[in-house]
Amino acid sequence: MENNQKGMLYSLSAFILWGLFPLYWTNLKNIPALEIVSHRIIWSFFFLIIFVILKKQKNELVEIFKNKKTIYYIILAATFNCANWMAYIFLVNSNRVLEASLGYFINPLLLILAGRFIFKETLSKYQKTAIILATLGVCYMSIIYQKLPLYSLLVAGTFTGYSIAKKKIKIDPILALTIETLVYFPVAILYLLMIKGGKGVEASNFDKILLMGAGVVTVIPLFLFSLGTKLSKLSSIGFFQYLTPTLVLLLGVFVFGENFSSVHTITFSLIWSGLIIYTVSLFRVKR
Repeated sequence: MENNQKGMLYSLSAFILWGLFPLYWTNLKNIPALEIVSHRIIWSFFFLIIFVILKKQKNELVEIFKNKKTIYYIILAATFNCANWMAYIFLVNSNRVLEASLGYFINPLLLILAGRFIFKETLSKYQKTAIILATLGVCYMSIIYQKLPLYSLLVAGTFTGYSIAKKKIKIDPILALTIETLVYFPVAILYLLMIKGGKGVEASNFDKILLMGAGVVTVIPLFLFSLGTKLSKLSSIGFFQYLTPTLVLLLGVFVFGENFSSVHTITFSLIWSGLIIYTVSLFRVKR
């Protein structure tokens, strides 16, 4: 299997897992967003550092700190990732799931643009047609809101920034993720210590288990996505990311009982038409 195909498979797996995240986070609605993000950082770091020790990569981890350029991009990636987590969880906790979903519909367009203008990736006429259709779908949903979806743009922009930074990091994905979580680990610890003693929400034993498990469910798709960005084009990854908001909306309709309006029908039709054209173009290129 070619590297680009492997990368697309890894990315596809990550986007499916991210699309299923609401099934996990919906059990933590009583926990503030910043507290959830802090736990995600802390438990992700512990999970990753254990993995690094088991793989005997401690020396490699230390060596990375000598490369200032790599550390710069890792810090940049960590910052974008934390901001993305905060924006997403804030919207979900505020019952604004549609805005969160819209953000992840916009993001692939930004990824494709980044691939084209930053990494000089080329697009065929079929792929350009697919982009136009997907753009029309996103624009239609935005117009229905009758306002600039700032939080949606924040979700899209931060994840695009994260993707670009990850593309620049040329080291082992596990080591990169370990340093990413280490960057904000002290901040997360400090925050949880500050809210301790009655200021934070009292979590049940079940909540505590889910918060600890946040490390595992956070790291696995991030690791898959890291592999994907290293092996494949951003333009390829961009279209597959539509799976995440699609799965989120399907869960909203069939699991959480949200209304699937005519807006969603038109938007989905345009976006999936673009996906079909893009997929067909890949097969044509392969032939």
